[in-house]
Order: sequence, then structure tokens, then C-alpha cells
Amino acid sequence: MFLLAATLRSRLATAIVALGILGLGIWGFSRAPAWLNEAVALAPDRLVSDLVSSIPDAATIVERLSVVAAAAGVLVLAAAFLIRPDTYSRIRYGLVATVLVGTAAAGIASVVGHAHAELTARDDWVRSRESVGGSLVDVRSLAGDVLIEPGDSLHIDVSMRVGLPAPAPRRLVFLFNPGMTTREVRLDDQPAAFEHRDGLLYADVPAGADGEVTVAVRADGIPDPDFAYLDGAIDYRTIIGANPLRNLGTEAALFDGGYVALMPGVHWLPDTTAAGQLRRDYLSVDLVVQSPPGWQVAGPGRREALGAGRYRFAPDAPVPPIGIFASNYERFAT
Repeated sequence: MFLLAATLRSRLATAIVALGILGLGIWGFSRAPAWLNEAVALAPDRLVSDLVSSIPDAATIVERLSVVAAAAGVLVLAAAFLIRPDTYSRIRYGLVATVLVGTAAAGIASVVGHAHAELTARDDWVRSRESVGGSLVDVRSLAGDVLIEPGDSLHIDVSMRVGLPAPAPRRLVFLFNPGMTTREVRLDDQPAAFEHRDGLLYADVPAGADGEVTVAVRADGIPDPDFAYLDGAIDYRTIIGANPLRNLGTEAALFDGGYVALMPGVHWLPDTTAAGQLRRDYLSVDLVVQSPPGWQVAGPGRREALGAGRYRFAPDAPVPPIGIFASNYERFAT
């Protein structure tokens, strides 16, 4: 407004142009996809939650600082047009305004680029998943250890009994969260060549394998919550305009310092469910979960406390892909 008043010198013209810019902005936000609105929003757009962290991430901080720099640059530019002859020259004010506005533009561009890269990464995951088609293997059981270091890292060391079709494939393909780093894969207790990219874990099957193999996977990291429900018909981030779906929640997994929710949909464990496959494997589970002392862990079946934050989950009946939830819960029972 100050810049318009300083340059147009007419109250009527200033009001008309200001209202036009305001209307153009409102129209732009109404026509922009959700991912872009989230990247450049001037105010937080998140429902209050006791679980989701409210601490702003780096992109949010950069965006806010960029808005402040842009506002300061525009004020300095307005001052250049109102400058008195006995003060600093307009050239100096113009240079300061250029630096501030340029810095703001670079910051906003980096935030938008980062948001678009996340959207592109999801598209790559979807294409990668569709390229393998339906899974041909059958996970029959899963056992091992899970170590939860809230906010820092998740460690898994699990083995799976996998049934093979006839003839046996040359490679096994698992859906596995790209936020996890695979350290080792073993087939029938022998080191196996593997590749983990675009959310798929490939493991070479040794010659002569037939009927069933035992696949052991050791990995660590923090599951990427965006790697979830890749077969969904709707991605809320691509919706134009008003987006009530965001109110239903956007985080498919949480790994904060005070709460951990490992939903099965983020494939934090290797999963054979692939595109085009409607059924889901039911498998026998025997997992030992280590959490911080004083934490409670919820998982499949009845929990067996082993002491010092360790719990065992070994349900009697086969279960679908599992979720693990951990925090310093308060427990009430009658």
C-alpha cells in the first residue's frame, strides 16, 4: 500500500490497484493446487493436534523469512520514492530494496521447488510400483526385532518365510519405505545381492531355490510418511481450490520424540503387496519391540512384557500387515 501510494500519487488509483492485487491473489490461491498453497501459505493451515508436532520445519522458516524480506524490500522501495533531497540517494535505497526482494524471491522459489520435488518423488514411486505389476511371492511368516529410537531412528532386523511360485523368479520384489536404508539382505542365511530404490527392494534369488526361502532384512532410518497408499484414487495435494480432505489428516505415519505410529500403509516392513494385487497376505508374526523405558507399545495381538521397554507380539492367528504404536501412554483398565 505504501509503495502504491508513493508511486501513483492518487488515492483513488491506489485503492483500485490495491483491491485488484488483493482480488488477483485470492483468485490465484483458489486456482492453485494444494501442494502449492501449502508451500506459500502466509498463515499456518493445520488443525491443532496433540500428536503432530507443531514445530515449523526448515521450509516453513525459509518461507516466513522470505515474506518478511519481501515486505522490508517493498517498504525500502517506497521510501526511495518519498525520499527527501538531504538524505540517502534513491540509488542506495533501490540497491537495498533489490537485495531484499531478490533474497525473498530466491527463498520462495526454493520452497516451491522443494514442495514440487516431493510431489514428483511420489509420482516416481507410483510408476515404479506399477512397473512390477502384481506380486508373485507369498510372505508366510515374519519374525525378528524392532528397535524404536523416537525422533532419531527405527531399526529393524527381521526374517520372513516367503513362498515362491514355480518356476522360482530370479528376483524377489518387496515394497519397502524409501526412508529406510537397507543394510543387509540374506536369503537362506546367505548374503544376497540387493537393490533398494524408489520404494522397491529387489533381492536376487540364488540358483536352485524352490518352494520357500527365508529372507532376512536389516535396515534403519525414519519411514517417509508420504510413501503410503500409492494406489489411492485421490492425492489431496493435487486438488484445486478448497480442500476439505486435509481435515481428515495428512500424516500416514509419525515418528516424533513423544509418539511413534508405524502404520502398515507406509510399508515400514518389507511388503509384497504390489500394483494390481487385490488380496493381502496374512502371515504369522513374532516380533520383539524395544522402546524407551517407561513407554508402552501397542501392536498385533496380546502384548507380552519382557521388561525395560521390551515387548513381544506373537498372535496365535495369522494377521494382515501390521502396525506398531508407541508412547508413554497412561494405561487404565477394569
